[in-house]
Amino acid sequence: PAPITPAPITPAPITPAPITPAPITPAPITAAPITLAPITPAPISMTPAPITPAPITPAPITPAPITPAPIVITPAPITPAPITVAPITPAPVTPSPVLVIDDLAFYQVLPNPIQALPNPVADLDGEYIVLFNPTGEDINLDDADYKLCREDGFRCTMLTGKVLGTGDKFVACRNEVFYDFCDVEVNFGMDDDDPETLELWKNGVEFELTDLGFSDSTSGNIGLCWQMDGSGGYGFDSCE
Repeated sequence: PAPITPAPITPAPITPAPITPAPITPAPITAAPITLAPITPAPISMTPAPITPAPITPAPITPAPITPAPIVITPAPITPAPITVAPITPAPVTPSPVLVIDDLAFYQVLPNPIQALPNPVADLDGEYIVLFNPTGEDINLDDADYKLCREDGFRCTMLTGKVLGTGDKFVACRNEVFYDFCDVEVNFGMDDDDPETLELWKNGVEFELTDLGFSDSTSGNIGLCWQMDGSGGYGFDSCE
């Protein structure tokens, strides 16, 4: 069949007609009467809040000072009874035996060092025993078996390593590092209220001794040395 070609269609123009609105007249409104319901007020109950009174602190009362009237007491005179002093007979003093020595001897002993502040020294540090050569010849401690003892030779310390000329000293200390003049450290201490007997032994024989005096707190000898006096006896005096 032959092709069909549709003819072009041209729409006709449309012109809208003008619209004129009709006038609107509102209808009258008549309000219905309103009747208010009666209002009955609720009863009001007023309960007053409890009142707590503030605490009252009374001001302190300071009493006026009372000055007592002075009391004057006049003591009756006292006549002291006469005092009759009984005669005092001193106790006999037995001096330590004076020995004729031709060997090593005791020179000074400090059994109870000063223990008062500010520089107290304990016994185990401060005790020492000074020996010396009172003879006119040298004493070589290595030439014999010299010992410093207490308790009848029970506790002894060997004395060695030094030759003592006339007047030279040898110091045995409780603590050899406490002083800078110690030659040997002893293996015993000394009682203050139960005095010791110190002894010197040579080759197993005791040849010199001294009985120490009391050096406790009641003796008055704390810090003093037990030493030989000019007569060859011993007593407490200031340490050198």
